[in-house]
Amino acid sequence: MIRHIHPPADHAANGIVERANRSVTQIVRTILHASQLSDEFYEYACAWATRLYNALPHSALPMALSPHECLHGVKAELPRLRFGTVVMFHTPDSPAMRGERDIGSSNKLASRALKGIFLGWANGVYTVQRVADGKLHQVRTVQDMKHFTTQYWKPQTTNDEYLPK
Repeated sequence: MIRHIHPPADHAANGIVERANRSVTQIVRTILHASQLSDEFYEYACAWATRLYNALPHSALPMALSPHECLHGVKAELPRLRFGTVVMFHTPDSPAMRGERDIGSSNKLASRALKGIFLGWANGVYTVQRVADGKLHQVRTVQDMKHFTTQYWKPQTTNDEYLPK
């Protein structure tokens, strides 16, 4: 290994990495703009953009393969889920997940699911999703959810808006 010293503002010396960072940043900007989510979701949008970037073909690779395909020998699986769309989910501690009826509920037809925002997968596992809970203002990891691919999160009032704390 040979150590090369470059000036701190010399981005041209590290052009390949800078171009990849720029591409991922452009995808992040597009994702956040399309989903109309705030910059607080940057971390999750960046993870989603990196997954997309690694699954798409690159002209610099032989036969326009994707980085995932070069590394693993198979095409990346891209499920048809969209970042920032509405999901309904159950939490592990909810009565519906335990197979019980909510005794304290006055209306047995009341919704037992929570509304949230789809933010991607937890640790690359397709069965475990990250969801922003619209009421509790936190990001949860869930396994049981219903995804609405055409509905993006649109707060009805300022109280319904997700603002991470």
